[in-house]
Amino acid sequence: MDVNPEGVVKARDKAEQILLENNIGQKLILRSILMIEEILMLVYDKSGGENVAGECVITVSPEEVSVIIRNNGEELDVKDDGDMAVSNLRSYVLPTLISNWTQGEKQKHMMSVSFNRDGFTLELKTGNVKTFNE
Repeated sequence: MDVNPEGVVKARDKAEQILLENNIGQKLILRSILMIEEILMLVYDKSGGENVAGECVITVSPEEVSVIIRNNGEELDVKDDGDMAVSNLRSYVLPTLISNWTQGEKQKHMMSVSFNRDGFTLELKTGNVKTFNE
């Protein structure tokens, strides 16, 4: 997908459809699509208008929903205070959501084949979110 407002909305809507088809609860669907949209739009904002390609992979199991987002934009670690210096509302909202919804597990950042890889896992039983960047 192209990481731009139109591409992000399509990815968010497709994610919602996939989660609905897998009988995921509304609260977790809203958390998932909000995180997907905010991560991708932050990548778009940080890219400064450059063309950025991305993909979003969703895996549903009986215990959790995992979302992995890859992009070839500027390196961005949503858990790094330096990368997330507040420059707009989105760069404030995303870390706030993460800190409110996570348990602080599996948080690291890694480049993989010239792509940034960010992700999160929603536990179906508790509704908690785990973020990871690898």
